[in-house]
Formats: sequence, C-alpha cells, structure tokens
Amino acid sequence: MNRKNFFEKLGKMFNVKVVFLEEESFSVKSNFSVSAKTGKIIEITNEKIIVPKTSILSDAKNYFIDCLCDNFKKTAINYHPELVSFLHEIGHINTLVGIDYFWHKNKISEIEQSTACIHLYRELPREKLADAWAIKWLKNNPVLAKRLSNELYKIK
Repeated sequence: MNRKNFFEKLGKMFNVKVVFLEEESFSVKSNFSVSAKTGKIIEITNEKIIVPKTSILSDAKNYFIDCLCDNFKKTAINYHPELVSFLHEIGHINTLVGIDYFWHKNKISEIEQSTACIHLYRELPREKLADAWAIKWLKNNPVLAKRLSNELYKIK
C-alpha cells in the first residue's frame, strides 16, 4: 500500500474526502453555516481533509508532537505523527458545531501577530476540542490505532 492509498482508505473509514495538495501540513476544509444571531457554527458540509503529497514525518516529529498539550502528547507519542495529525483534523469536523466563528477568527488574527504563535494557537477552544476528540479516539481504539500507525510507518 502506498501513502495515497493509505489516506484514501482512512478517509473512507471516517467518511471524509481526502485531497492531496502541495502543502506542508494537514488541514481541514469545510463549508459551514454560521448563525446570524449567535455567530456560532450550526452546520458543517463538504468536509475534506487536506493531506500533503509527501510525508512530513521528520517535521511532524519535531514540530507537531512537540507543540501538543501534555495530555495529548502522552498519547500521541505512541503513534505515527501523520496519523495523529489526521485524527486531529477529523476532530475539527466532529467538534466544529457550536464554536463561535467570529471570536475564533479574531483570535487567529491576534495570534498571528504574536511571537508565541504556536503555543497560543494550541490553546484555542477549537484546537483543544479537536485534540480532545483525537485523544478519545486513540484511547477508545488502541488496537486499530496501533495497526494503522504501524502500517503508516512501513510506507516509504
């Protein structure tokens, strides 16, 4: 199995479309509806996980895992970083409803101006929710998670 097949299979497992782009990291692209009254996300459609065309394993080990909160890091360190990153993005899809879109968007703008960017970003409620979802999935599916992680480590 090659890397592309692996992530397409993973996408089917989670019922999301996987798109491969010349990007450095994993991300999620969703269309969503925002309530005019509350500013909260009320519906999500057309979920896509953006996967980099090439492996980011070395960067992921040094960058993604290191910036995680301690609770997530303790769990994530046992699995392939790209699997953890993918699960985090799935976590976004599963936890977006109810997030205050405008508050989050403004916080992202503020954080981008800061020198402590990555640490502040990881503290955003939306990021914490995605992390918590990924932690829960890994803890609830340890055998499958380990098998998927091992499979991904075998891909060159």
